[in-house]
Amino acid sequence: MFKYLNNLKRAEEFYLKSLEFAKENKNYFLIEDILSLLIDIYKDLNVKEKVDDIKEAFFKLSIKKEKISQKLLCKLTDFYLNISDIESLKQINNLHLNILNKDVI
Repeated sequence: MFKYLNNLKRAEEFYLKSLEFAKENKNYFLIEDILSLLIDIYKDLNVKEKVDDIKEAFFKLSIKKEKISQKLLCKLTDFYLNISDIESLKQINNLHLNILNKDVI
């Protein structure tokens, strides 16, 4: 709601509280949605460090679920492509390949 009123700081606060609640309840679907919304906010604010935090949360979530969220994968890839962060793109790709290889075995 705050995001659409262009109050990104309040939106961030709300989503971070919601994220904690979702983590406590192991609601992975909600966690993915909140991380996606946070990426949008941090992209608008151009705050790479916070997107890096989301990337780490994405890694943890993907490892727990043994599955990659395509929505988060695309948003993170887009962000890092736009800023030419090849190292982060390699890390995301390696995670994706590792999880894909687990499915094959």
